[in-house]
Amino acid sequence: MKKTYVALAFSALALCSADLAHAADRHPVAIIKNYTCMMLNLTHEQEMDFQHPVMILSEPREGAANIGGASDQVAIPTGAQPTNGYLPVLQTNFEKGWIKASLIAPYASKSDPTARCIPVRMSDGIQGFTYRHGK
Repeated sequence: MKKTYVALAFSALALCSADLAHAADRHPVAIIKNYTCMMLNLTHEQEMDFQHPVMILSEPREGAANIGGASDQVAIPTGAQPTNGYLPVLQTNFEKGWIKASLIAPYASKSDPTARCIPVRMSDGIQGFTYRHGK
Protein backbone atom coordinates (compact mmCIF):
# COMPACT_ATOMS: atom_id res chain seq x y z
CA MET A 1 0.00 0.00 0.00
CA LYS A 2 2.84 2.35 0.89
CA LYS A 3 4.42 1.74 -2.56
CA THR A 4 1.14 2.80 -4.21
CA TYR A 5 1.10 6.13 -2.37
CA VAL A 6 4.75 6.76 -3.22
CA ALA A 7 4.07 5.98 -6.89
CA LEU A 8 1.05 8.30 -6.89
CA ALA A 9 3.06 11.07 -5.24
CA PHE A 10 5.83 10.79 -7.85
CA SER A 11 3.23 10.76 -10.64
CA ALA A 12 1.63 13.92 -9.28
CA LEU A 13 5.03 15.58 -8.93
CA ALA A 14 5.92 14.64 -12.52
CA LEU A 15 2.66 16.15 -13.81
CA CYS A 16 3.25 19.39 -11.90
CA SER A 17 6.83 19.61 -13.16
CA ALA A 18 5.73 19.03 -16.75
CA ASP A 19 3.17 21.82 -16.44
CA LEU A 20 5.77 24.25 -15.08
CA ALA A 21 8.16 23.39 -17.90
CA HIS A 22 5.86 24.86 -20.59
CA ALA A 23 7.11 28.17 -21.95
CA ALA A 24 5.00 31.25 -21.50
CA ASP A 25 2.92 32.29 -24.49
CA ARG A 26 4.71 34.42 -27.07
CA HIS A 27 3.63 38.04 -26.63
CA PRO A 28 4.70 41.59 -27.61
CA VAL A 29 7.15 43.26 -25.23
CA ALA A 30 8.07 46.52 -26.99
CA ILE A 31 6.97 48.64 -29.93
CA ILE A 32 9.66 49.03 -32.59
CA LYS A 33 9.96 52.79 -32.88
CA ASN A 34 10.29 54.52 -36.24
CA TYR A 35 8.85 51.55 -38.16
CA THR A 36 5.47 51.28 -39.86
CA CYS A 37 3.47 48.18 -40.61
CA MET A 38 2.78 47.68 -44.30
CA MET A 39 1.30 44.74 -46.18
CA LEU A 40 1.95 42.92 -49.41
CA ASN A 41 -0.10 44.31 -52.29
CA LEU A 42 -0.58 41.27 -54.51
CA THR A 43 -3.09 40.21 -57.09
CA HIS A 44 -4.96 36.97 -56.47
CA GLU A 45 -2.75 35.29 -59.09
CA GLN A 46 0.41 36.49 -57.33
CA GLU A 47 -0.90 35.24 -53.97
CA MET A 48 -1.53 31.79 -55.46
CA ASP A 49 1.84 31.53 -57.23
CA PHE A 50 3.70 29.35 -54.74
CA GLN A 51 6.59 28.90 -57.20
CA HIS A 52 7.46 32.62 -57.01
CA PRO A 53 6.88 33.95 -53.48
CA VAL A 54 7.77 37.54 -52.61
CA MET A 55 11.37 37.52 -51.44
CA ILE A 56 13.39 39.93 -49.31
CA LEU A 57 16.63 40.84 -51.05
CA SER A 58 20.08 41.67 -49.71
CA GLU A 59 20.37 44.86 -51.79
CA PRO A 60 17.98 47.27 -53.50
CA ARG A 61 18.47 45.91 -57.01
CA GLU A 62 17.20 43.26 -59.38
CA GLY A 63 19.27 40.09 -59.11
CA ALA A 64 20.39 40.64 -55.50
CA ALA A 65 20.55 37.57 -53.28
CA ASN A 66 17.34 36.36 -51.67
CA ILE A 67 17.69 36.48 -47.88
CA GLY A 68 14.20 35.39 -46.87
CA GLY A 69 10.55 35.24 -47.76
CA ALA A 70 8.24 38.15 -47.04
CA SER A 71 5.26 37.64 -44.75
CA ASP A 72 1.85 39.24 -45.38
CA GLN A 73 2.83 42.16 -43.13
CA VAL A 74 6.25 43.80 -43.14
CA ALA A 75 7.93 46.51 -41.05
CA ILE A 76 9.19 49.43 -43.12
CA PRO A 77 11.07 52.44 -41.68
CA THR A 78 8.55 55.26 -41.22
CA GLY A 79 8.77 57.68 -44.13
CA ALA A 80 11.16 55.49 -46.12
CA GLN A 81 11.51 56.38 -49.79
CA PRO A 82 12.28 53.79 -52.48
CA THR A 83 15.86 53.23 -53.58
CA ASN A 84 16.02 51.85 -57.12
CA GLY A 85 12.35 50.87 -56.71
CA TYR A 86 12.92 48.96 -53.44
CA LEU A 87 11.99 49.76 -49.83
CA PRO A 88 14.04 48.75 -46.79
CA VAL A 89 12.31 46.11 -44.68
CA LEU A 90 13.02 44.74 -41.22
CA GLN A 91 13.27 40.96 -41.12
CA THR A 92 12.12 38.88 -38.16
CA ASN A 93 15.76 38.65 -36.99
CA PHE A 94 16.00 42.50 -37.06
CA GLU A 95 18.36 42.52 -40.05
CA LYS A 96 17.58 44.89 -42.92
CA GLY A 97 16.56 43.64 -46.33
CA TRP A 98 14.88 45.11 -49.39
CA ILE A 99 11.53 44.48 -51.02
CA LYS A 100 10.08 45.78 -54.29
CA ALA A 101 8.13 48.95 -53.48
CA SER A 102 5.43 48.09 -56.02
CA LEU A 103 4.54 45.03 -53.91
CA ILE A 104 3.91 47.07 -50.72
CA ALA A 105 0.81 48.98 -49.59
CA PRO A 106 -0.29 50.60 -46.32
CA TYR A 107 -1.77 48.08 -43.87
CA ALA A 108 -5.54 47.76 -44.07
CA SER A 109 -7.91 45.07 -42.83
CA LYS A 110 -11.07 44.49 -44.87
CA SER A 111 -12.69 42.60 -42.01
CA ASP A 112 -11.90 45.30 -39.42
CA PRO A 113 -11.31 48.76 -40.92
CA THR A 114 -10.38 50.09 -37.44
CA ALA A 115 -7.50 47.62 -37.01
CA ARG A 116 -3.98 49.03 -36.72
CA CYS A 117 -0.89 46.87 -37.23
CA ILE A 118 2.13 47.78 -35.10
CA PRO A 119 5.66 46.33 -35.46
CA VAL A 120 6.89 44.94 -32.12
CA ARG A 121 9.66 42.92 -30.51
CA MET A 122 8.19 39.68 -29.23
CA SER A 123 8.97 37.88 -25.97
CA ASP A 124 11.04 35.31 -27.89
CA GLY A 125 13.29 38.09 -29.24
CA ILE A 126 12.06 38.19 -32.82
CA GLN A 127 10.22 40.90 -34.72
CA GLY A 128 6.47 40.49 -34.95
CA PHE A 129 3.25 42.48 -35.06
CA THR A 130 0.45 43.37 -32.71
CA TYR A 131 -2.97 44.62 -33.74
CA ARG A 132 -5.04 47.30 -32.06
CA HIS A 133 -8.71 47.76 -32.79
CA GLY A 134 -10.93 50.81 -32.56
CA LYS A 135 -10.37 54.45 -33.36
